[in-house]
Amino acid sequence: MLGRGWRRTLEAFVRRLGKANLRPRSGSLGIILVDEARMRALNRQFRGKERATDVLSFNLSDDAQVFEGEVYICPATARRRAVRRGLPFSEELARLVVHGVLHLAGYDHHTPVDGRRMAAATRRWLARWSSEFQPGLT
Repeated sequence: MLGRGWRRTLEAFVRRLGKANLRPRSGSLGIILVDEARMRALNRQFRGKERATDVLSFNLSDDAQVFEGEVYICPATARRRAVRRGLPFSEELARLVVHGVLHLAGYDHHTPVDGRRMAAATRRWLARWSSEFQPGLT
């Protein structure tokens, strides 16, 4: 489903996040691709919402010195959203990775102020992604 360049791209992106000090230096990140049924079940279990969503993030560490988490992405939902927005699937997927990782780094969008802060950070990281991390991945 994803080209071979995605692994290298994600690794470079995560290294860059570490250099930006979004979280301390040690830890791990899992990017898990799931189908709509699994995403719906996760969304129900953890958010109480009975629908598939495009991305969910789970911080797996209580230690502020460790960046450890998982970002679950539903490619089918992401693909539909990309079509609706008129974007390439690779661009939508990059946005979801950035969005999920920013949640792990402490960003959120529960209030308008937090939403604007997270949206600005997402735009900054997507600009870096497109200019530094192998643009044009499919």
